[in-house]
Amino acid sequence: MFRKFTLHIPHLILAFALMILGLASLFMLNKTQLIIAGKNFTSLALIVSGLVAYSGVLVIVTMFQSEKVLSVGLLLPSIVAVAIFVYGFIGWSIRVSLSHGRDLRPDYTWAGLKTIYAPVH
Repeated sequence: MFRKFTLHIPHLILAFALMILGLASLFMLNKTQLIIAGKNFTSLALIVSGLVAYSGVLVIVTMFQSEKVLSVGLLLPSIVAVAIFVYGFIGWSIRVSLSHGRDLRPDYTWAGLKTIYAPVH
């Protein structure tokens, strides 16, 4: 399938500038902390830096004239977030439920369904 791509040099320069700025700030914020008025804003700054870097990717995606490429580019972060934070945690809960650990000390050795029917001491 042939996808039309229109190269706009100003858009390409903007995209690379956004990606470099976002990735550089991510790298710097991993090494240091952002303290403003005595409060730590490092996690918020990391999220904003990631969004700036991703906006550079979206600028490149907009140069494709296919709406499918643009819609996949826009929906991909949401799909990944749902996969991790919904289905990943469902899988983790199933794994923990089928393990030996039943108190605050984690014991993730496989027990299967026998822990459901085991007598409580």
